[in-house]
Amino acid sequence: MNEHQATRLVDVLEAAYPRKPLPAETRRLYIARLKPLQYESAHDALVQCIDQCKFFPTIAELRDAYNQRAEVIASRQAAHRAEELPPLTPEQRQEGLRLLRELTARYGHAGKELPA
Repeated sequence: MNEHQATRLVDVLEAAYPRKPLPAETRRLYIARLKPLQYESAHDALVQCIDQCKFFPTIAELRDAYNQRAEVIASRQAAHRAEELPPLTPEQRQEGLRLLRELTARYGHAGKELPA
């Protein structure tokens, strides 16, 4: 995100926690630590922190919320990509089972029978 967007997010935090204004050095630190993040996800993480944190969130809390959000998004994207994969052909299925049997013969298995 750019400097203006990061500054805006810190402004929103200050508005949500109006006890006292942030010292200038703290504002600069928050802005610097927010800038490498993707704006939309950082905004969503910030809203989550505002909804859940009783006190002004630390940079670590903001980044944890951001990372959790990124993991959920990545998981959804991976699931979506998996749904787009075409089904295996009978030849691909047979080759996969052949490799599985070969590896099982070499390294053993957990006592479960393999499909035919």
